[in-house]
Amino acid sequence: MYKLDKDLKYTWKNRGYPRQTHLEDRSCGHTKQSMSIDSKGRVFHCHCDGWLPFNNKTLLKFDSIEEIFTSPMALKLQQSTAKGGSFKFCNTLHCRIRKVNLRPSSESRNFIIAIDDSCNLQCASCREDLIFLKSGVVFEYRQNLMRHFKKMLSQDESPSRTTIGGNGDAFASVVYKNFLFDLDLRDDQVLTLKTNGILIERTIEKYNFINNIASLDISIDAGTESTYDVLRAPGKWHKLIDNIKFARQLNINTQLNFVIQSRNLYDIESFLELCDKLDCTPKLTMVEDWGTWHNFHEHDVTDKRNPCHSDWLKIKEEFKL
Repeated sequence: MYKLDKDLKYTWKNRGYPRQTHLEDRSCGHTKQSMSIDSKGRVFHCHCDGWLPFNNKTLLKFDSIEEIFTSPMALKLQQSTAKGGSFKFCNTLHCRIRKVNLRPSSESRNFIIAIDDSCNLQCASCREDLIFLKSGVVFEYRQNLMRHFKKMLSQDESPSRTTIGGNGDAFASVVYKNFLFDLDLRDDQVLTLKTNGILIERTIEKYNFINNIASLDISIDAGTESTYDVLRAPGKWHKLIDNIKFARQLNINTQLNFVIQSRNLYDIESFLELCDKLDCTPKLTMVEDWGTWHNFHEHDVTDKRNPCHSDWLKIKEEFKL
């Protein structure tokens, strides 16, 4: 059975103060162990700033990671997400805390780095234009953020997992590549690198931390070349497949991501077969509204107005999603 990530749809236009809901039997450990950093350097005490949109100070205001997790704002958030807490800072409308207690999968700290949105692709579900920074004031500020985090990471004694990318590509971004270059990690400090997979082979062997890569998360959104060409321009299918095989030859755990939408709905079966063939872990999620489509319901198959909605219900049942 392939498990669908059941996060509710999240739209930027609904972002803001979350609905306050008291959840007496729920608790969340992410405020004690997780933090994400956005492109402005703001620190959020969750692995998703859409779930907990109240941020701490900016990264440059702190001297250490320990200082972040013991800061007054962090302690206030941790108290609010303990069992019996108010969860008044959390967007409980979107967070899965409504259904289950949320605990990190290990005792390691989790750092989600979403500082740079540079990418070598221009996928319509994500952005309207090609974004690639390599100079300028914004570029230098993001460079400074990553240098500061690199120093903090080297001084932090806790086991950790650092996730690079998601809003951009770990192998395309100059900011991220400069961070990864000569990165020195202990055995208990691991990485998750988020990428579209096109630049893996020409880049990854330059780094000295291959053994510290816990996972390569590669977004492909297709199971066939024809669908890939529509959704992941200007990526090349054969290059993608060769790079995935290359990563597996290096014995790197590899996850392939598939964002379900109208234009790839009928590729789900071929995508799952491809994952089996390449010995990769599949992850399926629903498309989210990042503001790049004016007619979002035409892409969102969970919307009853979508012409593919009835087919989605059948496919969902067939594959136990």
